[in-house]
Amino acid sequence: PRSAGAIPGGSSSGSASAVASGEADLGIGTDTGGSVRVPASFCGLHGIRPTQGRVSLAGARSLAPSFDTLGWFARDAALMKRAGQVLLPSASARPTRFARLLVAADAFQLADQSVQEQIYAVVSESKAEILALFTAEGDKEESGGNGFEEVSLDLYGSNFDAWFDTFRVLQSNEVWHTLGPWVSEHAPTFGPGIKERFAFARDLCASCPAYAGAEMPAGPTDAVSEASRTREAIRSHLVGVLGLDGVALVPTTPAAAPSLALASGGGEEVDSLRGRLLRLTAIAGLSGLPQVNLPIAPKAEAPPVGLGLIGPPGSDEALLDLSEKLAEIV
Repeated sequence: PRSAGAIPGGSSSGSASAVASGEADLGIGTDTGGSVRVPASFCGLHGIRPTQGRVSLAGARSLAPSFDTLGWFARDAALMKRAGQVLLPSASARPTRFARLLVAADAFQLADQSVQEQIYAVVSESKAEILALFTAEGDKEESGGNGFEEVSLDLYGSNFDAWFDTFRVLQSNEVWHTLGPWVSEHAPTFGPGIKERFAFARDLCASCPAYAGAEMPAGPTDAVSEASRTREAIRSHLVGVLGLDGVALVPTTPAAAPSLALASGGGEEVDSLRGRLLRLTAIAGLSGLPQVNLPIAPKAEAPPVGLGLIGPPGSDEALLDLSEKLAEIV
């Protein structure tokens, strides 16, 4: 809705489009690989992928259980926060006071130059006001006037390639064990891209024990076992980087919304965009950490882009509160 002729995002883009066009104030969606965060970024909305497991998925259709989350969209950050007060169980909240702003430099390297420049320009213009949110009255001298701290999130130094491979293996494994029996029985006709991804999932699970009706794999392959170990290492690393008071800044998506013509045409450019996008969305997806999208106001006719804020486990309420305050600044 914000960019004529552009796609609105992932599988929850219907909800995002309704909110962005003003037909609804609030929309819900599911985020497995980015299907709330990506539409939020492309449509210029606030959006959240909560801490894994914090919001009940009872009654929802599973895709990849250890990645599936329920999130929501709104045009207004205050409404996002109010929705969180209803949807997020208070018993699982972790009181958080953010004190460190961590700029994930390696994550920004995955974004187009135009996206980097747009986010940096808006943040730089409001730097003093942003930093004031992270320094309580009387703490300035003790903190040494801390500003933005540049960090690297990819512990493998692989340009997040290892993250992409890990996500691809684990998600494909779970998707096949969830939907594979139905696909095998009914042999549906899939479109380009989807067809190849289901074929990869089928081949990955070819050596797994026969599906026995369980949602999760009964016997993982060596590739799945290795990917599971990598995922645990990634989660441990990110939790350590964030600590109890850190919030990581990442571009939500590597580019603004691509045109419908480009997205439907496929090709190397689309494959490259999708690969970079999944590397970014895998950061919170693999770790199970909460992430909100803060829409960055477009300059002139520029399409909207999103700034992602990732916090420690259970810091969802604190992220929504921070997002509301930042929205008043940027």
